[in-house]
Amino acid sequence: MQIFFDQKLVFLAVPKAGSTSCEAAFRRFASVDVISPPGRRHMTSRRFQRTLRAKLEREHKSRFETFAVLRDPLDRIASWFRYRKRQGSNKSTAGLTFDEFVRLTLHDCPPPAAKIGSQDCFVKSEFGDILVDHLFCIENPAPFIAFATDRFQFPIILEHLNKSPAIDMTLSEEIKSLFKKYREREFELYSKVRDVGHLRRPIK
Repeated sequence: MQIFFDQKLVFLAVPKAGSTSCEAAFRRFASVDVISPPGRRHMTSRRFQRTLRAKLEREHKSRFETFAVLRDPLDRIASWFRYRKRQGSNKSTAGLTFDEFVRLTLHDCPPPAAKIGSQDCFVKSEFGDILVDHLFCIENPAPFIAFATDRFQFPIILEHLNKSPAIDMTLSEEIKSLFKKYREREFELYSKVRDVGHLRRPIK
């Protein structure tokens, strides 16, 4: 998460959705740059609304707008798999095939290695309402870069950082179908954001 006092913006960093590249591009403007622990760096919209928004806006006497970037759910889960191959804890995916890993994420109570969260839960309330003011997708960067360049009044360039090593990512059609069905709401939200380029939440 990054907070920009001058621009009255808050970047909510969705894990494994290009957040490292975005944070690097915005770091020069950030008044608050949360890099750890992961629970604060990747603060969800619900937690931001509950614990930080009111205090931030009271202190600055102004409304802050939130923005976030989503990623194709299949690409995102593949990124989690590659990333956790490098970990040595009980979250490691070492010894698992990609099929096995994706199947584990479908459990109601997945093991630590397969707990990856969903993007729709990250940006929505428990009632399904979108809480983030501006949503973009990393695969269609032009609207996002245009928004950021306008708000920061500086040319924004996204570089590909934190790249994991290439490994076999073969996924069976059966598991792919199950994953898409299990995460139907996430795919629907991602597709909507991808199609419009810049999804704005109505300001109430």
